[in-house]
Amino acid sequence: MGKKLALIGSTILLLLAGWYFLVKEHDYQVRFTTQQTPGVVFNYLKKWNNWQSSDTKKVQTVSYAPFKEITQHVEQADSLFTYRWTIERINDSTTQVIAFVTDEKNSLNQKLFVPFSKNAFVQRVISTVTQIRGDLALFDEKLLIGKVTKTSFEGLNTIYIPVRTTIANKAREMMMTNARVMEYFYKHELPLLGKPTLEVTQWDQETDSITFNFHFPIPENAKTPPEADIQRGSLPAQEAIQTTFNGNYRISDQAWYTLIDYADRKEIDVEKLPIEVFMNDPHQGGNPLEWEAKIYMPIKS
Repeated sequence: MGKKLALIGSTILLLLAGWYFLVKEHDYQVRFTTQQTPGVVFNYLKKWNNWQSSDTKKVQTVSYAPFKEITQHVEQADSLFTYRWTIERINDSTTQVIAFVTDEKNSLNQKLFVPFSKNAFVQRVISTVTQIRGDLALFDEKLLIGKVTKTSFEGLNTIYIPVRTTIANKAREMMMTNARVMEYFYKHELPLLGKPTLEVTQWDQETDSITFNFHFPIPENAKTPPEADIQRGSLPAQEAIQTTFNGNYRISDQAWYTLIDYADRKEIDVEKLPIEVFMNDPHQGGNPLEWEAKIYMPIKS
């Protein structure tokens, strides 16, 4: 009986060892929680470059499932690590992030030593994930995103300029476009009926490139003399989900991910082409957290 139990025990140990050394893909894992939505976390990780300058590529994204998982190769000194991040919303205010990390050059050694000591590999992983968690917490202090509600976007008659750029350069392009349109308004003595409104018409999430129309509301019967770069148009009234963003308009796209996350959880079919209505003029300065924008995501009809 004793020999039989010993044989069973040995078999179980061999199976566990085989799984640990041959099947288990990662060498170490670290988890943390954040108040950011899965989309915000995913977007941050996708752009993370191991705190290097933009001309030094230290983090290479290998594959991803938007807002859920991302796999990256990370160069650190003479080492190459694979980080597989999983992102999962736990409740309405908490997202859990798990980093599954593999040392591509020394995986077998790490599997041997990691269970018994916090070696240099473990310390490096913990330091990296801790810094990312801290950066997300600091980022959270730069913006406020309000409750998401269903609403109606009111239609507008406008003049606008179409722009193609990247999300990172959106604010700069808006400032340049705003100056040009204001020149047109003053030149032709047009009344501005509402707030500047940005309508995204294309969004490539692979490259973060966008095309948008920057609208300025005018009366329906207003006369708009033709000029090469100024177009006359409108924004239709439509059903949408909406939230309020407070912060620098340069990062207002973070509210887009909040709306997409909400739509996914509530199974609302939306056009992932946000509309932003800017309630304040950044040229007047002040605390960016007092700048407000209404962010809409149209519901498909």
